[in-house]
Formats: sequence, structure tokens, C-alpha cells
Amino acid sequence: MFQRRFLAFATFATCVAVSTAATAAKPTDAEVGDADSFGKKVVWIGLVQTGQVILADDCTPANVGTLGPDDRCLTLPADTGVTSFEFPDLGRITLPGNSTGTLICHWATPLVTYGFHNASAASAQAQFRLWATFRVESSVLANPALINPVTGLPFGGGIDIVGLPSVRDVQTLAAGATHVHSTQATRTCIEGMISKSTLIATYGLTEAQAKSFFGSPITIRAGVRGSTALVSGASIIVGTRFTGDDR
Repeated sequence: MFQRRFLAFATFATCVAVSTAATAAKPTDAEVGDADSFGKKVVWIGLVQTGQVILADDCTPANVGTLGPDDRCLTLPADTGVTSFEFPDLGRITLPGNSTGTLICHWATPLVTYGFHNASAASAQAQFRLWATFRVESSVLANPALINPVTGLPFGGGIDIVGLPSVRDVQTLAAGATHVHSTQATRTCIEGMISKSTLIATYGLTEAQAKSFFGSPITIRAGVRGSTALVSGASIIVGTRFTGDDR
């Protein structure tokens, strides 16, 4: 009997020692870059795709067809000047609270085709610039007393994230030249679209507020912005799959 009790106590003591050692050995940000997600499993949490953005010299249905509710068409000018565009809410999802523990990662793929044409009698600079945009909304950010240090203004319910991914093409076209380009390059997570550490270090939230952010429903609105010059036409769609870490 005494021997059995001694062995049980020895086993318990060993487990406590191993548990304590494991806790003490937890890596830091300085060691692994992101200690919050270190060693956790990846969880799949959603997918969003923007409507199609069409850039054309004629946006009538006879030319571009019937647009869906999240599709947009921008009529391009005939001159060589720069035209800017921004469509902020072309697709959206709402993640239930506690969908992820400490971060939201993105696998974002722009499906883009665009053409350049210089109809003038002299060489001119053509450009196509595109940024995917995401607005990450949470009730935690709706408090008017909570100020976004990046903008100096209240969050207004969300954080705007631009450039995940981006496309940039600037070149000089000879008179009469025409070029057509297509890209489908994916931009993946790195530090994440939004994370607990970013909410605290960059956006000034407290530990409790950051925890509540991930514990509450999160709405993500996807869109695009950009600028063009000498673009004869374009089709833009951005699809994004999101992952997180288990709690």
C-alpha cells in the first residue's frame, strides 16, 4: 500500500514538474515573433469575394452586361490624365464571436486583367495601381471615446486596412502602343490582417479590449481602390480566404 501511494505521489510530482517546465518554457515574441499564436492549430474561418469592378469607356448594359448588386463599372475618360476610383464594400462576411483566438490571417488573390492603349501622337506614361481594402468591424470599436492613434479620430466601429494585396504597373507607352496584362498573385498572412498584438501595440487597445474584440462577432467588408492612366479597360475581382488560430 505504501509503495503504491509513493509511486502515485512520484507520478503526480513528475507531472507538476513537467507542467511547470512547459509553462516556463513558453516562447516570447523576441524568440518567435508571435508568441500568442505559437504552436496553435490553424482554423478556417471564412471566405469573401468582391463583386466585379469593370473599367470601360462605356458602362451601359449593352456594353458590359447587367451588373450584380456588388458589381461596379467606372467610365474611363478619353484623355491621358489620372483617374482614381474607390469601392469600399463589394463583399462582406460576419465571423461569430470566438471564431479565432488571437489573429485573422488572409489569403488574398486579385484576379485582374487590364489593357493600356496610347491613342495620342506622342509617348505618354500609363499606370495601373490597385489596392485591396478591408474594413474590420467590431462592437468593441464602436465606443466614441476609443481613439484610433493612426488617424487621431474615433474608430467609428472599425479599422480600415489597405494594400493586402496590391498591384502596381507604371510604364511609358509609345504613340499608338497597346499592352494587355493579367495577374493572379496571392498575398498571404505574414503578421496577419489583424492580431491581438497589433490591436494593443498599434491601435492602443487594452489587453481586455483586445480579448473582447476576438470574443465578439467581427464583420469584414472587402473592396478595392486604385488609379489609372491610359487604361483602355479592366476587370477586377479580389477573393480572400481567412484563417485564424484555435483558442
